[in-house]
Amino acid sequence: MVPFFALDREFESLREELLERAHATIAAGGGRYLNRVWGEHEFGGTCVLYLSDVDLGVMGWPAPQTESIPSLTEPLIAKTPVIGFGVMGTLLGINWVIRRRMKLAHEQSGTSDGPCGGPGSPVTPHAGDEQERS
Repeated sequence: MVPFFALDREFESLREELLERAHATIAAGGGRYLNRVWGEHEFGGTCVLYLSDVDLGVMGWPAPQTESIPSLTEPLIAKTPVIGFGVMGTLLGINWVIRRRMKLAHEQSGTSDGPCGGPGSPVTPHAGDEQERS
């Protein structure tokens, strides 16, 4: 099995070789191609390279970006644990308040069972329910 870093180095050397060939083709073309290799800088560099004699931006291709996708997403990813723990803390706080209110309501009603509708709970059955059961 080949280690991942070895594949990464192999890919980088292959990509550099392809970029050199693309730039050499542009230089030797005598104006046949635009002086741009599409895919060299878009999204930090892609795995597919294009040479063209027309501006591919006219067809909606992205303009070159100097920043890679990981550098654009890193600020949000760094905040994810803070956001997650904030949401979790808020939900735990709401849960604590609701349970406390239910406990206080149960204690004020003086019933022997829980506040969720068992025998002796503050929720009383309708008068017609007793007649329907018999």
